[in-house]
Amino acid sequence: MGHHLGKLEVLSLTKRFGRTTALGGISLSFTPSTITAVIGPNGAGKTVLLDILSGLRRPTSGHVTLSGEDVTGYPPSRRARLGITRSFQAARVFHSFTFGQHALFSRWLARLHDDQESELASGPGQSTALMAQRLMDGLSADLVSTPMGELSYGTQRMLGLIACALSSPKVWLVDEPSAALDDVNLSRVKVLLLTARERGSTVIVAEHDLRLVHELADVVVQLDAGEVISVGAPRDQVGKPSIND
Repeated sequence: MGHHLGKLEVLSLTKRFGRTTALGGISLSFTPSTITAVIGPNGAGKTVLLDILSGLRRPTSGHVTLSGEDVTGYPPSRRARLGITRSFQAARVFHSFTFGQHALFSRWLARLHDDQESELASGPGQSTALMAQRLMDGLSADLVSTPMGELSYGTQRMLGLIACALSSPKVWLVDEPSAALDDVNLSRVKVLLLTARERGSTVIVAEHDLRLVHELADVVVQLDAGEVISVGAPRDQVGKPSIND
């Protein structure tokens, strides 16, 4: 086909809210087997970019392509069937559901990936799901069977990220993976993200913790006021590791 499976591109992407320009005609390419970190101050456009990539928002102009296929007009449900998975900074869970029930839903979503929808829907995500299953198997029975609404916020976030991995993502969009996680849970999430990269997934992470960016990212995209300031290796883009806004 001439296009790398799982390659996600944005072409002249613009998003305006009234007179405010959240993204100003940016063009970027995200490749498989790569963790790309998107950094920048609050209001830089990081979350808006993830929203557009996942289909939650429509761009004012420009295009999003996946493996050469224009998906700009596809809703989140259709992108999910293509293997695009989104996790949010805020824990988004069904509070009355247990984690075990969330895991069943994620596995069902993974089964929706089929070759009739796109060539992307085979391959790298399966190994990520297997790693997520291993992490799930290591959790206590009480944790798996407790309604999510009764768990701490940090635990909800960690389990939510594991559930995302169980959906076998081919493209994984992750908003602030370190938020509200303690060292143990963050270590679990790191394993999932690194496994996704090693097995060929396209991983895009919006993150403020520059130490984590140095540790995980292959490529760093700096945004500011909706513009791409620079793209390159972490050591060239973020300087001395630190946590800043």
